Amino acid sequence: MMSLVREYNINRLEDQLEEIEQMKDELDKDEYEQLKKETLEQLETFNKGLKDSEGNKKVELKESKIQGILNAQVQQEAAAIRVKIQKVEQAFHLKQINIEQLTKEKLNLINQMSSELKVPLTQEEQKFQHEHTGKGNFISQKQEIKGEKLISEANDQIQKHF
Repeated sequence: MMSLVREYNINRLEDQLEEIEQMKDELDKDEYEQLKKETLEQLETFNKGLKDSEGNKKVELKESKIQGILNAQVQQEAAAIRVKIQKVEQAFHLKQINIEQLTKEKLNLINQMSSELKVPLTQEEQKFQHEHTGKGNFISQKQEIKGEKLISEANDQIQKHF
């Protein structure tokens, strides 16, 4: 809608410029120059606005395409992780891994989907994550170790400076 209004105004100004040229002989030289200058300035302003608006649309379109590509990539990664979860479950059922290994692997993969990819989890995945987080599992132990290590390193840095 806005571009239609701008386009209409540009057409109107172009017509006005033609009329000024046609009336050149009837107008005072200063009056002619002033009208022509004002009309050209207005025309330039509307032209610039139209180009800016087209540029913004192109940028928005590119951003939209990029976002679509990224979303598709994230969905592919999530699908690949879910396939890995199925393989881990299958390995457990075939007695190739024990329950602890299954829990660790499955929880790692689910956490990867939720925290790294920010993919909404299924109800089953949410339930598994809730039931196994913070109960002596690999993830909570790993996070505790990282936290303790960071605190230790921070204390060491403080000791060095004081």
